[in-house]
Amino acid sequence: MSEPLWLLAPLPGELERVPRPASQEPLTLPSPGLAWRWAEGGIAFSGVGRRATRGALEALAAAGARRVLHLGCAGGLRAELRPGDAFWITGANHEDQRLEGPGEDALRERLSLPAAECVTVRQVAGDPAAKQALAERFPAAAVVEMETYWAIEAAAELGLTLSCLRVVVDRRDEPLPDLSSALDSLGRPKPLRMAWKIVSSPRTAMKLPGVAKAFGAAQDRLAALARLALAEE
Repeated sequence: MSEPLWLLAPLPGELERVPRPASQEPLTLPSPGLAWRWAEGGIAFSGVGRRATRGALEALAAAGARRVLHLGCAGGLRAELRPGDAFWITGANHEDQRLEGPGEDALRERLSLPAAECVTVRQVAGDPAAKQALAERFPAAAVVEMETYWAIEAAAELGLTLSCLRVVVDRRDEPLPDLSSALDSLGRPKPLRMAWKIVSSPRTAMKLPGVAKAFGAAQDRLAALARLALAEE
């Protein structure tokens, strides 16, 4: 029997549609992380960026995790991509560095996703011009996100078997509103700041229904892929 599989995403909202067993138990991660474990593995949320991703993987490794599927949302870097499109990540680029995406062959075959590389950045790249520039600089990359390079780097150091996938939430040529000031470190709305954001920026308010619809499509795809990944564990 293979080692239990852990799911690791940056934000709880990305996997909120993934069912969990009633027998789950909480596991402590470095702030702001959250995690729950069960007999066949567990689910964890790291927060965004390098430090949070590394801290979560270190904690999972210390708790006995050996296999991790790192998954989450991303911005599209190709004009044809739509919310809900998914990719198995075969390489992660950060500035002038590239890391090969390891991945489990059996899991990749089960999920049956197209392969592509990603670009890992330190700040949200929601502007179409920024996404276009990344697409031109990294032609093998299909998506842009903020954690995969760091996850691959940390997993190699920790001896973890890591697989990575990403699901598109925003299209290349559509701007993603900057809501960072209205969200906490795990992507959850701060009610008063979100209300102020909506009142003070009518243009942002007009885009929110579209963002919610796109995020819903990504959530559905992530949940389907997570269930499939766990189905034979």
